[in-house]
Amino acid sequence: MEEELSIDEQIVSFRGATTDLSEKDKAILGHEAAVVNHLYQQLHSPNHKVFFDNVFTTYNLLELLAAKKIYAAGTARVSRFAKPPLMSDKEMSKRGRGNHYQVRSRDGKVVLTKWFDNRTVVISSNFVGVGKDQVERWDQQRRSFVKIQHPECVMRYNQAMGGVDKLNHLISQDRY
Repeated sequence: MEEELSIDEQIVSFRGATTDLSEKDKAILGHEAAVVNHLYQQLHSPNHKVFFDNVFTTYNLLELLAAKKIYAAGTARVSRFAKPPLMSDKEMSKRGRGNHYQVRSRDGKVVLTKWFDNRTVVISSNFVGVGKDQVERWDQQRRSFVKIQHPECVMRYNQAMGGVDKLNHLISQDRY
């Protein structure tokens, strides 16, 4: 007879609670990034593109995946990077919607991009940076759509994570 797992148990299992993770990986990468590394060790060919949210995004993970030729990007918590010289949220707000600021690691393999739309968004990647594009956004004051600069890393992240964000939203509402 098969044992049924509750939704919460399935999610905990997927997150790696029962997965044997390397203690070395956990020490170097942190628990969450070690889970991502464990999952991607099963890929036997290079040139995959993976996207994840800020829980998993660290400089060490992006560098490790780049070495394996696995291209990765994700929203980032600035505190998980070594004090990057990014513009403050207040300064970016003064410059207006569509402005961005980008910093690269010394070796150029990891890019951290901060972009201001209605609020700031920070995305880190080991394969794509700003690569400007334009997107239409609703402007409340003008009561019309306006075109603003849109970094390529944000566009790719949004395209890739749309389904994941929708699933997370449904899970939070207990509808799936």
